[in-house]
Amino acid sequence: MSEREEMRQEMIAKIQKKSHPAQLRLMGMFKHNEDANKEDEVYEETTNGLIYKNSQESKVFQRTALDILHGKKAFDASLIPNISEYFTEEEMKSEEFTGETALSETRDFWLSLLQKAPFVASTITEKDAEVLKSLSNIEVFLEEKVSDYRVEFTFQTNEYFTNEKLCIEVLVDGDEAIEEVKSTKIDWKANKNVTEELTEKKQKNKKTGQVRTVKEMQKQESFFWIFGNYVAPEDDEDYDEEEEEDDEFFFSDDNLFYQSQRVVEFFRNSFFTF
Repeated sequence: MSEREEMRQEMIAKIQKKSHPAQLRLMGMFKHNEDANKEDEVYEETTNGLIYKNSQESKVFQRTALDILHGKKAFDASLIPNISEYFTEEEMKSEEFTGETALSETRDFWLSLLQKAPFVASTITEKDAEVLKSLSNIEVFLEEKVSDYRVEFTFQTNEYFTNEKLCIEVLVDGDEAIEEVKSTKIDWKANKNVTEELTEKKQKNKKTGQVRTVKEMQKQESFFWIFGNYVAPEDDEDYDEEEEEDDEFFFSDDNLFYQSQRVVEFFRNSFFTF
């Protein structure tokens, strides 16, 4: 029995303990509330279905646009109605408009795209940028009947990790809020993990005066912290923006959840506006 059904049965049991007049009124209210909830479920399912259908149709155009941009497909001017409203006669005589020449591939396209999104850009360090140069595609996959979705990153062979794809599964609750993210584990190559750095510090023995060098691995701020498994904090009332400069706070599960949440929401809601 689901949690929702358990609550339903518990409510019915409580109503049955009331006096007969009260039972009639409470059951009427309960039935009305159930009908309203069912209507909400139908609306949500219909809305998710329409969003899913629209996203599938949009992907056809998005992929075509990206293929043209990356030089995998020639630009076909005949597909644009009233094209003279957008381009001059001289432009329409160029090779790009003849359909005979594909555009050259844009260098570091995906990295440059991410760097145009203010919050996402703020999470990308210089080391991250070098890794992201091997990023070859980003795609969002919606579910037809629920609000959950998946963000998939595809990489070319690179010197940093062995994964070809890194995925983030986003679980959304009934209030359309992200409740959990689950990500692919990054298989970093030896000494190539940009989320950590080997540091050295000297320690002096108070008694002998001898100095020794201690090596330890320290976490580093990075875009790649979004690829983790995080659960929404139960209570975010204590969230204080003034604490953002503190390393301990930055690497807390709560903050890493919020960072991952904001990045995946960008991909879900406004990715192709960039």
